[in-house]
Amino acid sequence: MIQLDPQRVLEVERHFDEKTAGEARGALMHQFSMFGQSFGIGYAVGERTSVGASVHSGAIRGMSDVHLALASTTRHDLMGDALFALFETRDGDGSADTLRVTALSNGAVLEWIHGLVEQTAQQFGLDTHSGATIQAYSQRLAAHFAPADVSYLSDRLHLALAQDKRGEQAPVIGVSGVPSGRGAIVATSARIGTADDLRIFPTAFPAMWGHTVGGALAAASASAQIAS
Repeated sequence: MIQLDPQRVLEVERHFDEKTAGEARGALMHQFSMFGQSFGIGYAVGERTSVGASVHSGAIRGMSDVHLALASTTRHDLMGDALFALFETRDGDGSADTLRVTALSNGAVLEWIHGLVEQTAQQFGLDTHSGATIQAYSQRLAAHFAPADVSYLSDRLHLALAQDKRGEQAPVIGVSGVPSGRGAIVATSARIGTADDLRIFPTAFPAMWGHTVGGALAAASASAQIAS
């Protein structure tokens, strides 16, 4: 984690999530033929009774033909934008430099947290009480820990860019994040002026989740040892 105080905003771009919904309708046609052979034998055991045996073997061969019509609509999620911003900074020698800041959309972070919880449930086994319980709470956990300030940060950066173009004094902007390349970070939190920090990406969640699950397993193991 690094904390930076950029000088001013140079560029801001939004990248909205897309959602596609639709339906597929059609028909399935299957043509098949059956090929086989049989062999039977019988013999009389009395005037009115007989015993017989037969063997039949066969195979079915065919082909299927599917005709489908797909109708779908793709819409932008106007409240689910990811962020790209370019800042002017100063290096250690005081020379002008740049900082590229990216932020995942709220929907992408939700899926990331949901995936971590689902993996834990699968490790326990979805046919166990623990695994089924964790899976049932996965969506609620994702919604609770996912940040919700990415879109607001994008709005404030656009405002700061407009203020700078008008010659007005923009608020001081601070950014914290994880390095993702030379002069680039993935934002985890941001601060605009003296307001509270904006939550962008919950990098501490995996460690918190692992500690919680590990503590629960340790407590369950201790209880089992006491009971035995």
